[in-house]
Amino acid sequence: MKINQQYRNILFMLCLSVLSFWAGEIRVKAKIINTIDPIHSISEINQQIPLVTIKGIEDAKILGSVSDPSMRIVSGDQVSLPDDDLRFELNIEHLGYIGQKRAVIEHVIPEGALFVASKTGKYFYPLEAGQAKRLSVPNRVYFSTKEEAFSAGYLEK
Repeated sequence: MKINQQYRNILFMLCLSVLSFWAGEIRVKAKIINTIDPIHSISEINQQIPLVTIKGIEDAKILGSVSDPSMRIVSGDQVSLPDDDLRFELNIEHLGYIGQKRAVIEHVIPEGALFVASKTGKYFYPLEAGQAKRLSVPNRVYFSTKEEAFSAGYLEK
């Protein structure tokens, strides 16, 4: 089926218009992006305004420094006073942040154990497997052989 010349011209003009529009839009966006100044960090301009610098959070405490020794850092009923080096630690456990504090559960892997499963799971794993290391320590069940694990009702993963 042949398209007559008039339809070809209309189709060509339509495609050319769409491409021209997109090219113009891209050029405008590029121009806007190039005219926006990047954000620059500057040092403190007004030394009369007290400055608090937060260095990080560690073990449920905000660590930082202040520019004025008379400053107090407060969160809820927790108050932190800067030390002689103008550093402070503010406890934030009352906000529900427990940081990296974790109960340490010591456990001994039974001698001869090669496989482990969870009391609440249905699969067993070799001791060196990543899944085995992620099992909750109090829920671990150890086996010397695959047959032991199978007879206890666990499946091999």
